[in-house]
Amino acid sequence: MARLLENVYTLRKNTLPAEFWLQLDNTARENKNQKMLRFSILMTLRGVFKTISLCFLRKGHTHEDIDGPFSQTSPVVSKADFQSAMELEESLNYNMRQLRVDGEAREHSLAYIMDETTDWDLYAKGIVDTEFVWGLGGPNAPHMFQFVCRKYLPVGSFVCPIEDREDLSNSHEGDVFMMTKQYLHDDDWAQVVFVCGADKAVHPMPMPTSVAANKVVSRKDAAEILKQCQLAAEQGFLSSEGRSFLENYAHGTLRKRPRPDEYSFLRHRFEAVANRAKRQRTIVYDGISMGVNQVRVKPGPLRADDRGDDVAAYLAPLADDVGDDG
Repeated sequence: MARLLENVYTLRKNTLPAEFWLQLDNTARENKNQKMLRFSILMTLRGVFKTISLCFLRKGHTHEDIDGPFSQTSPVVSKADFQSAMELEESLNYNMRQLRVDGEAREHSLAYIMDETTDWDLYAKGIVDTEFVWGLGGPNAPHMFQFVCRKYLPVGSFVCPIEDREDLSNSHEGDVFMMTKQYLHDDDWAQVVFVCGADKAVHPMPMPTSVAANKVVSRKDAAEILKQCQLAAEQGFLSSEGRSFLENYAHGTLRKRPRPDEYSFLRHRFEAVANRAKRQRTIVYDGISMGVNQVRVKPGPLRADDRGDDVAAYLAPLADDVGDDG
């Protein structure tokens, strides 16, 4: 997910949307677990996003929108001729640009090799304590989680009690809360609970440096890979390049692609972007009899020579593309 966010951050010229919605399979092993909750809390605590929503489809669902690209990609992989993981990566990235999906999804599709990954769980554990989430995993647990700071809690719209921190004297607008729904279509939140204090947000927060341990190829699997390599090469089904790749993989000598040195998206602050956009939409009104909802003025005060009779000429070009609502 970090690679995905980094890619979107770069494509959007160093910015991200304020709200992050993530649709996931309803499996505790890969998605609905403490690792994902910790990561979501951490991103909210850092101010990368205003809200993070984790959405899980209920038991018994068959297909979802993400299955469409998978169904288009699988035949390409099964028929492709590649001799290494790098060639497969190139093939996937090329074919994903041809997917019959909306343009933005096609643009942001990305395949990448994960020889090394950041140990995000270890990184988050040093900041976020998630003992409170025991029992929230599994297919029968809530199907929607949303994380938001105290400052943006929709207070007054809850039918359930808010489970706040014990000592309210230490409350801060940056405290993180978790809201849950049993199902996505539910109208009301079932639970609103304080999960992390703003005091955990050390400024500036360091970049993660640890690397997650990869699963080592067992001796049995390595022996089978080497055996099949030899058979495939003798029958002419495997090139020397492909055989070298698989043998190095089996021996554990395959050259690994390192993880990113840093993740630029972690420096993103949605409030800074929102404030900048707000300044750019500032309407200047200096008392002249003109409806402020009919003109849009570039930020900054009017110059002295722009006042008086010249103000209409100054504002006219800026109001051309603005409707009656401003």
